[in-house]
Formats: sequence, structure tokens, C-alpha cells
Amino acid sequence: MQERFKLIENRNSCPASRELARRNFHIVSRAYIGDTIGSIDTEEGQQNIDALIPPSVRLIVVDNLSAWSSSGREDGNSWASVKNWLITRRVLGTAVLLIHHTGKNGQQRGSSMHEDLLDYSILLSPLPRSADRDDTRFGITHTKLRDHIPELRDKYECSVWTEGDTLQFEFLPAGFNPAQHEIEMIEMAQEGLSMAAIAKE
Repeated sequence: MQERFKLIENRNSCPASRELARRNFHIVSRAYIGDTIGSIDTEEGQQNIDALIPPSVRLIVVDNLSAWSSSGREDGNSWASVKNWLITRRVLGTAVLLIHHTGKNGQQRGSSMHEDLLDYSILLSPLPRSADRDDTRFGITHTKLRDHIPELRDKYECSVWTEGDTLQFEFLPAGFNPAQHEIEMIEMAQEGLSMAAIAKE
């Protein structure tokens, strides 16, 4: 995990920004703390976890939902206490990103009640590696959108790889082939369009 964060940090060449990230990024890990801490589906566990989260935190990433649940059950009854914790966090102004596994059918495991409170639900689907580099590729589909943001209804593809000691990534609309569009992009640049306008097009 430390190596992965170093790869991410090496993308950032701004010292002030790097220091800000180091101050504001916190990891709650059972292995690091050396204690079972608790789980987000019990009241005692929620209290233990909340005590480790600084009040200034505005985003919590739960990686993953099954690992931070005590029973391993994913039905509606076990979800009720997690739902209460999420509501409390929302009232406090904290966003929560839940990472959850899909089942063999490609849909999320357990009860569909998991999505009742969510503003967004994003499905990541594996894609074949690129022919020219050793990367991890996946498709991105928003399966639930509470706000009307038309561009998020499109499908996207992401490629992640390392070059030396730095993490690299590419994020494109599904089916977009940079080689096929290169001439068109050059023509738009010659016509005086800004990079932002070309990217939007």
C-alpha cells in the first residue's frame, strides 16, 4: 500500500500540494493499529471507527464493504445499521465512498437496499490489457445518478499503469481511439480552438 501511494504522490510535483495531501490523508487500518477496531454494521464498531476519524475529514473511503462488516451477511437487516451510520455522516457533511464487490451475475452482492441512500452508483468492469503497455483497464458505467448530469450517462474506459516510479492513467470515452482522432484534433487546434474546447469536442 505504501508503494502504491508513493507512485500516486510522484505524479504531483508541487511541494505545497504534496504537504497538504500528507496532512489531510488518513488511513484507518486494523493491521497498522494492531486492533480489531470494529465494524461499520455495529454501534460499538461505528463509535470506535468514528473516534479515529478527525472532525475535519470530508470524504471517507470504505474499502471494502464486506471487509468492514462483522457478520459477512449482505441482507437488508444487516444493512440497516450501516444505513444509520451513513445518514449520520451525511448530516455531519462527510461524503462516504463505499467500495463493494459484484457477484457472479455482474451485479452488486447482497440486497438492492444498498443503493437506496446513494447519490451515485458506479460499476467498474474489467477490460483486456492494451497491446502496447502492461496496464490495468476497466470500463466505467454510472448505474445510478441522483442528479441530472447527462455526460455521466456515457460510458468511459480507464487505463492505469506505471512508468518508472510514477503512476500513469488514461481516461477516455468508451470506444475512443486517439489515433483515429489525432488529425481532427490538430485541425481544431489550427482553427484556434482552446485545449478545453478540443477536449470537450
